[in-house]
Amino acid sequence: MGENVPVSVTVRNRGLCDINNIVLKDSIVSNMHLQKDATLDKTFSLKAGETAEDVFKYTLVPERPGEYTFPKTVAAFTLSNGQSEQVESDNSEKITIYGPYIEITKTVDRQQLNPGDKLTVTVTAKNTGNVDASVTVTDTVPSEAKLISGETSFKQVLESNGGSKTITYIMQMNKEGEIKIPACKANFLDLDKYSGEVYSESPVVNVGKIITLEGSSPQPEGSTSSNEEKDETSDPSTGGTEEDYEDTPGFGFFLAVAGILMGTGFIMKKKA
Repeated sequence: MGENVPVSVTVRNRGLCDINNIVLKDSIVSNMHLQKDATLDKTFSLKAGETAEDVFKYTLVPERPGEYTFPKTVAAFTLSNGQSEQVESDNSEKITIYGPYIEITKTVDRQQLNPGDKLTVTVTAKNTGNVDASVTVTDTVPSEAKLISGETSFKQVLESNGGSKTITYIMQMNKEGEIKIPACKANFLDLDKYSGEVYSESPVVNVGKIITLEGSSPQPEGSTSSNEEKDETSDPSTGGTEEDYEDTPGFGFFLAVAGILMGTGFIMKKKA
């Protein structure tokens, strides 16, 4: 964890004839991004026996742990007899990125309530990575509310491949209006000292405020409390919950990618 992935592409014409206008294209493996902008599409020529070192040279930053196979680099060209050819690198090797991947969700039991009503909040932290991590979750009660019961934080080691912990607490809403519940924060640290910070989304609740469509007549008592809930329930004391996930970038380790382009020439991905 904490290491990037350098990649380079070298092309060699091992044939007896020159090759003109070779169109070389590369692509990025899923769940990784370029550390710096780079062009992965180039046209060039090679004489017989000539090698072009580092036609592409770039560094990738993994976004989450897991096992990945690099996409093939493709070269297209036309021979002197007019025959079109397309060859690919042979990238059968896989790369495994090791590390924790923490997801945190925050939900509320309803989205429409009256001043003085109680709201139940549920926070779940889950490790879907392949390395255990110590996770510290810290939530915040908004200024418009008061904590009634339950805990708003915890610290625990979450095991890899799905280890999780959930906390629930109740707060009383004391102010009218549309209230944005603060996002919950989770800090994590693994045994290799790789650390990070992730946040949940911020649920929104309406306290003593009924939302209607523009131009519609006021809703009678006992009708749905908001347009978003109209098709779900006729009880204004209940509402949908929402689960939100936020990725945090992960990191990988050094990789050598190799492949051979054969025909009248060949292409090779090699370790940077």
